[in-house]
Amino acid sequence: MRNNLDLNVMIPIAVLCHGGTEAQTLKLCRALVKLGCKIEIVCFYDYREDVVKEYEESGTGVTLLGHTSRSGKLSLFKALYRIYRRHRPDVVHVQYVEQGFIALSAAWAAGVPNRFATVHQLGTPYGRLQRILLRAASRLSTTFLCVSRAAECSWFADSALWAPGRAGSRRHWTMYNCVDVERIARTVSQENREALRARYGISGQPVIGVVGRIIPEKGQGLLLEAFSIVAKTLPTATLLVIGEDYQRNELMLRAEVLGLSDRIILTGRLPLEAVYALYGIMDVVAVPSHYEGFGLTAVEAMAAGRPVVASRVGGLAEIIEDGVTGVLVKPGDVRALATAINTCLNTPSYAANLGRSGYLRAKATYSLPTYDEEIRALYAWAKKRLAHDQFAWREFRGKE
Repeated sequence: MRNNLDLNVMIPIAVLCHGGTEAQTLKLCRALVKLGCKIEIVCFYDYREDVVKEYEESGTGVTLLGHTSRSGKLSLFKALYRIYRRHRPDVVHVQYVEQGFIALSAAWAAGVPNRFATVHQLGTPYGRLQRILLRAASRLSTTFLCVSRAAECSWFADSALWAPGRAGSRRHWTMYNCVDVERIARTVSQENREALRARYGISGQPVIGVVGRIIPEKGQGLLLEAFSIVAKTLPTATLLVIGEDYQRNELMLRAEVLGLSDRIILTGRLPLEAVYALYGIMDVVAVPSHYEGFGLTAVEAMAAGRPVVASRVGGLAEIIEDGVTGVLVKPGDVRALATAINTCLNTPSYAANLGRSGYLRAKATYSLPTYDEEIRALYAWAKKRLAHDQFAWREFRGKE
């Protein structure tokens, strides 16, 4: 069978909570299950039961180490080393955060034949030490992946899109994240939009949507300031904020000061299907992030056929072609953000064209089939490496 790679894969990750890294890692697991791989997630620290259940339902095993920051780095290294030596995976694919260096070091020391890593963040907010560690980690990897060319450049100063025919010719590559374009488009098309609007009390009103955890880097506070400008010309407009409300109180306090408390709806975290449905009632989706390694919600909005207004930062500047598949604005520029949103709301034909073009780009570049094929090529290369004795486990360590 072409897709039966029959590889033993371990995926170390710091946490299993509700975030973009975890969502993309779940897609990786599902892709590997389809390829006939045996997969085990190894979570170092915190986890959510419902997220663990999602992974298990995908056919992925889950090991919860239960470490804390007090456990120490050496303790984590030893625990991972023992797991690798016991299970002898063909591939360890680290989902990289700062603790990823420990996971890769342990894999290298244990003699794991194929050591992959994916970094989901830009290097911009990190300091010199983190850059040194990540570059060192790339030296311990057989392949190091970044989720956008902007992310790759921010860490390594150059970038190249993953090319299966050139596997092994360079150590780090860009491999884009993905979304389930067909599922999102289907959910939006099947939803009764008027009934959904009525459920939230926003029938007949322009809706500006934003999706993501309410934290400073995602820019919801910036969007609220821009919304105060939009509201002066569109007094019936509503701001719909979806995501875990870590800083709900701060946002609502500012909304009260601006006189917008009755114009903003915070849903908290919702199941994916509910989020996809709500994209369908948004007249424009804002992604005002201060920095973004990829920009998953922008691609989801594009898959839903919604016009997107986003900050010109990181992966967002790659995902969106300004004026064609969305609108890019200078990061932190409240007035530019408000102007772009106003333009989309006041020019329906322009907004519709952005939505159509965005959907086509999402389907062509960021869809599950595209990602699955790239993962198949990467892991098929790993399989070929195992065919050579110098890459086999027995060549690394002999007897226990």
